[in-house]
Amino acid sequence: MQAREQQERKRSLNKYIPNATSAIYEILKEMSHASKRRRYEGKDAELLKQVSTQIVSEGTLREKLGQHVEQAGVNEEPCEDIFIPPLEAEYEYTELFSPVFVFRLVA
Repeated sequence: MQAREQQERKRSLNKYIPNATSAIYEILKEMSHASKRRRYEGKDAELLKQVSTQIVSEGTLREKLGQHVEQAGVNEEPCEDIFIPPLEAEYEYTELFSPVFVFRLVA
């Protein structure tokens, strides 16, 4: 059941990769060629430089995004609900009863 859901999710994500990469690339291209460009630092400046010199292209983004979608969920194990009890499990409660609910006060 979970494997089918994971495959369905991957298929759904793969469907949007072309549109997402073209939108992201257009934004990065505009940011790298803007005349009144903000000053970016570190990895942001490096990425914009790579976009302007066409080291990073739309195809590169599409490939990397596709790889990420394929790898997402590979290392995930099935989720299971767990209950973690409090360290001091011995509380004394004062209970107030009502026709609709019970209100517990920790004493």
